[in-house]
Amino acid sequence: MSLDVIGLMYRALATLLLNPVHGEAELNKVRAPLLSLGTVELDDDLRRLWRELVDILQLGYPGDEEEYISLFELSPKVPLYLSHYYSDDPQSKIFFMLYLKNLYRFSGLIQVHGELPDYLPLILEYLGLTWNRGHRGMRSHFISHYLLPLITNLREKLDAYSLKYTRVIDLALGLMKYELRFSEEVVRSG
Repeated sequence: MSLDVIGLMYRALATLLLNPVHGEAELNKVRAPLLSLGTVELDDDLRRLWRELVDILQLGYPGDEEEYISLFELSPKVPLYLSHYYSDDPQSKIFFMLYLKNLYRFSGLIQVHGELPDYLPLILEYLGLTWNRGHRGMRSHFISHYLLPLITNLREKLDAYSLKYTRVIDLALGLMKYELRFSEEVVRSG
């Protein structure tokens, strides 16, 4: 199995959650390699996730710029900043933001200037770029203790507004759950 598939999928999902005006060029960078994977051997679960992503990619962005801005930007109905879904405790939010900054620094990634570390497209990009760098235990902890609960909260709120974007979030959650199962198998097989 080509493990690069998972990294490309995370990066495509990150791009689909950017403002369509700014993300089209980035989407084109990951679209072609992902669409050409029809012959790559993937297990059934990953193949299903890949097919869902290909369906989304062939349709283009889930929404237009106006819908995106209404949902995610100016006075957002559903902020893409995960600390919004974390806790009402300001100390917990600060801890989460510091955790993310240190996680990026540990991985050797430089955060985009002006973007907060809890921005979901940035987190998905991080997952895509670091997929094959190891550190399975750290990634599994990050995904299971932070990302899955927070993104699930985001998804519940998004469900009331946009089925198209909910599909992207569901796919991101599915890919993270797949990664957790994959990591468990790697650990078991030694």
